[in-house]
Amino acid sequence: MRRLDIFIIWQHGLKNLYAILDIIKEFENGAFNLLRCEFYTNNKPMGEFIKDIYTCDTVPVEHLEGKTKYLLDTGSKIMVLVAENKSPEESLVGDGVFRHIQCKKVMRLKNLIRDRFNERRGNSRTENHVIHATDYEIQAKYLLNLFKMGDIGEYYNNRNPPFYAPWYLKINTYTMSNYNVNDLMVYLQCERVVNIKDTPHVAALTGNESEYTKYYDKYFGISLLEYKRVADLKLLFNVYSPDYVVDNKSFPVIISASGQISDGVHRAACAYVKGIKNIPVVIHD
Repeated sequence: MRRLDIFIIWQHGLKNLYAILDIIKEFENGAFNLLRCEFYTNNKPMGEFIKDIYTCDTVPVEHLEGKTKYLLDTGSKIMVLVAENKSPEESLVGDGVFRHIQCKKVMRLKNLIRDRFNERRGNSRTENHVIHATDYEIQAKYLLNLFKMGDIGEYYNNRNPPFYAPWYLKINTYTMSNYNVNDLMVYLQCERVVNIKDTPHVAALTGNESEYTKYYDKYFGISLLEYKRVADLKLLFNVYSPDYVVDNKSFPVIISASGQISDGVHRAACAYVKGIKNIPVVIHD
C-alpha cells in the first residue's frame, strides 16, 4: 500500500540541497519517488509559520515549542518535497499523549540525513534538524493544503493508462502513434519554444553539460519541479530505448497535437542524440 509523504528542508539545510535530494532518491533502492520539489517562502512571522506546519502533529504543543525553537532564526525559505512512499512501514510508537503512527522507513531516512547534515557540536549531532517529514498521510494532506500545492488525490492521477504519465498531466483522451524526433518542439522555462536539437538537454549529451546545469539550477524548484540533473540525463542516455518497459508500463514521449512535448524531453533528447528517427508518442487532448 503506497502513500504520499511530505519532506521539508529548512533554510539552513538548503546549502546541502542536492546532496540531500540524492540521498532521498537513492535511499533503500529507490523506496521514495520524488514527485515534486518546490521552494516556498514564508511571509508570516516565523513562530506562526512553524505552528502552522506542526498543527497536525499529535504530540503536545509544549513539546513542539521546545523542539522547534531553533527554527525561529533559520530563515523563511524552505523546499517542500512531495514523495511517493512505495512501501511504508507504519507502526504505533510512543506512550500516552506521545503515542502516534510513524513510518519506520521515513524515520530511517530522516535520521540518515540528520546524522549527515545537522549542525554538530564536538562529536555529537545537535537536534537542529535540517529536515522534517510527515508521520502519516493525513499530515501530508494537511501540508499540501497549507502550501497550496493541490489535493492529495491529484498526485494519484494517471495510474491506469498503459504508459507512464506524470501526476501533473491531466490526460482524458489520447492516441498512440509514432513521431519524427526532429519535428518535436520543447517549451523552455525562459519562455521560448525551440526544436529538440536546440535544447540544453541535447547540449549536455553532446559535450556541453554546463548549458544544462545553468538552465536547471536557474529554474529548479521554481518552474522545474522534478529532480533531474546532468547525471540523471546521462544515466538515462546509457539505457534509453524507445521500447523499454518498467512495471508493465511503456515510456512514450507525451506531446500535444502540435508536436510540443508535455512530458519526455529527456527521453526525446536521448533519442535525438542516438540518431533514432521515429519514437512512440502519446498525443493527448
